[in-house]
Amino acid sequence: MTKPSPYLIALVLVCVACGGGGSSVTEPGLLYYNNTNVVGSSLIHRIPKEGGTIVDVPGTVAQFESSMDQIYDIYSSDSNGNIVKIVNGVGISLTSSTQDFRPCVNPGGDAIAFVSSRDGNNEIYTMSGTGSGQTNVSNSTANDSFPAISLDGTKVVFTSNRDGNDEVYMVNFNGLNLTRLTNNSADDITPAFSPDGTHVIFESNRGGTYQIYQMDLTGANVTQLTTDATDKFHGSFDVDGLGIYYYTANGTRQVWRCNADGSNPVQLTNGTTDSDKLATWVY
Repeated sequence: MTKPSPYLIALVLVCVACGGGGSSVTEPGLLYYNNTNVVGSSLIHRIPKEGGTIVDVPGTVAQFESSMDQIYDIYSSDSNGNIVKIVNGVGISLTSSTQDFRPCVNPGGDAIAFVSSRDGNNEIYTMSGTGSGQTNVSNSTANDSFPAISLDGTKVVFTSNRDGNDEVYMVNFNGLNLTRLTNNSADDITPAFSPDGTHVIFESNRGGTYQIYQMDLTGANVTQLTTDATDKFHGSFDVDGLGIYYYTANGTRQVWRCNADGSNPVQLTNGTTDSDKLATWVY
């Protein structure tokens, strides 16, 4: 099974902005997913936490034509290769290098990590919620991709092949304390933090197929969470840490949920094309 391209996976991540008085304008825990395999034409949909009726969020991310009547902040890469924040359908460019993609943001919206090829290869950059302070935090001649940021905005995990194959690394938001978390001859990819910041989940084909694993922030206590033969990608925790969402990539791509220990997998989407992917959470 070919591992996912960093350009197609996690094209869009979302967070909820706060309205007057600092309260969220929508219920936390709605799962969003990307429904396309063509960069630049990504549709966003939402489904209830445990599955059910899929609801379109009107408009395509690429054209910023949203008629949403709630206040969502959507972070995406536009057709010009810049990181864009979209509020109520209006796009605000946060970068201008034309080579930036795959943004992720903490729930507070004040810390963003993304991939940039502005230095000639894919590197992990961080910046503030306004686009200031753009910093290369991976600093490697290899390819670094799939960043995920901790909920408090202090740490970033990502995938790098700097040691010959894809491994998971962690670094502080300011670029200090770069640490290799996995050390395996197989590929370890697409890491994500648990909501409490004590664990990292990732996908690895060390057993033959891509399965979801969990480890401590030191890389210790690696545990395989999923076991069936279907390849699984881009796992992410739900807001309470009790469930993990991922997509399968055998045949048509579908979004699934399992318990945090890998038990009780449930299929949430039933798309007929190779398009359903990127389960992520609104906080």
